[in-house]
Amino acid sequence: MIAYTVAQLLKYATPGEIEIVIVNNYPQDIETVKYLQPFIDSITFINYPENRLQSHGISLDWLIDSGYVKTEYFLMLESDAFPIKEFIPYYQRLIDENFDAALSMLKLSGGLYGHPCGGLYKTSVYKECKEYCNSIEYSYFPNMNRRGSFDFHTMIHNSIVDKILESPENYFELAEGYKPYLKEKAIEKRDYYKPTCGVFHNGMGNNDEDLATYGQRGFDTGIYDVMLTNKKKIVRRVGLEPGQFFSWWMAANNKKLFSIPTIVKWMNGREGQQQEYTENEAGIHHIWGISSYTERVADGVEDIYEAKRSLPDELYKSLPDHQKIKL
Repeated sequence: MIAYTVAQLLKYATPGEIEIVIVNNYPQDIETVKYLQPFIDSITFINYPENRLQSHGISLDWLIDSGYVKTEYFLMLESDAFPIKEFIPYYQRLIDENFDAALSMLKLSGGLYGHPCGGLYKTSVYKECKEYCNSIEYSYFPNMNRRGSFDFHTMIHNSIVDKILESPENYFELAEGYKPYLKEKAIEKRDYYKPTCGVFHNGMGNNDEDLATYGQRGFDTGIYDVMLTNKKKIVRRVGLEPGQFFSWWMAANNKKLFSIPTIVKWMNGREGQQQEYTENEAGIHHIWGISSYTERVADGVEDIYEAKRSLPDELYKSLPDHQKIKL
């Protein structure tokens, strides 16, 4: 799938227009590297640290923070998204008009936000948001607070975190994952999950959340939620999708945002649940969820599995021979 995406990028961009940087956030997968051999002179391939918490949002934060993005703007693609036409002129026009970001505004499970796939970002704006993230005065403990049948992420203000960690059961119901409770283990978990407080992967916010309402977030509510006031000492969170925090942070700070018109094609019988694809006006086609359905079938999603699992092979076989390896 990644090989096909790279091939499409090279097909629709002339040499010198783009630099392709791939962060491999699953270095144990040595097969992926083999498929990229035909493109080795056209890409920069970076292995993400194996012992570090990862997601595609966290790995992008790590890539930028490590200095691999040196351009004024960067375009983010997920591995199952690729251009279907010349796309550089569309984004270049937005760069010339000095937009801080250009995003597809999508309503997904976590609410309405600017989705990062096919998103254009000004690197200096990313760094500004990174400074804000580094200034956040809370410690983040994943799945710490049990409420009903759900374990909520828990933000504890640094001014009281030592006190709370002495005996958290005095303040909220402790989730099973923290039992038997040891303060040292809780601190270890907090430190390991620190990357979830970055720009593209950040679950923090001002307000307590509930499962019944977190999907109602949007630009009328989210921008007031991401700028922390430090007034609440303990905050219970469901979490955010990668890129959600950043899009709201930009809106809250009056950044110049462009909404890229994007169509959503749902799978038959899966409206509002599973996309067949999205396609933005710039020509970025995103087929969604390929890596989630390649190796396993869960009850009730067999139709999704059947629809998704054959796509990478079909796309790869369509490439010219010089872009393929011998299988």
